[in-house]
Amino acid sequence: MGALVVCCATGCASAPASFATTQEWPASRRSPDGVAIDPEPAPIAGVHQARTTAGSVVALTPSASLGAAVEAVMRFVDAVTREDAALLATVLGERAGWINPAAGRSGSNAVLVWRERFRRLEYGKLAGAPVVRESDVEIYAFDDLEAPLPGRPQRPPEMRDGDVYARARVLSPRVGPDRLFGDELGFVLRSEGDRFRIVLLLEEFQIP
Repeated sequence: MGALVVCCATGCASAPASFATTQEWPASRRSPDGVAIDPEPAPIAGVHQARTTAGSVVALTPSASLGAAVEAVMRFVDAVTREDAALLATVLGERAGWINPAAGRSGSNAVLVWRERFRRLEYGKLAGAPVVRESDVEIYAFDDLEAPLPGRPQRPPEMRDGDVYARARVLSPRVGPDRLFGDELGFVLRSEGDRFRIVLLLEEFQIP
């Protein structure tokens, strides 16, 4: 019985486990843990007005204030009475047009028209005169001119959704016998960031 007990005791003992060991890490560079990176979404182009469907996303660009439209009109008048072509260029769009509605819809380049008017007429005589009163400038949104209404201007075909139309009565269209303006000025203004620029000028005026 004693031999059986000894045998069981020695036979049941298991051999010790063996593990590989090292004194230093391998020279190879350790790679960082993997991180999932989602691609950056493409930026959404901003628009002034839009209609959305379910699940769609639209970035709206803030339009310039109506006060900025009036400011553009007054800056135009100031540039003309100073005969300042450089200042005029800051308020006229790159391809701004000038139209005499009484002569049809064929337009001219506004910059060239005003250069010729500065050459032939003396707008400097109007310096300090009340050519246009700021409080008299009327501002209409695109939709305001959708249907013709009494007392409102007709919407020019060149006007786009998001543009505004400004109308101003000229208080001093003449200096002595010389007519320098039409009785009324019409402007199609287009928003550029926080300001407006004139893209079309309408005026019943014939350059002498």
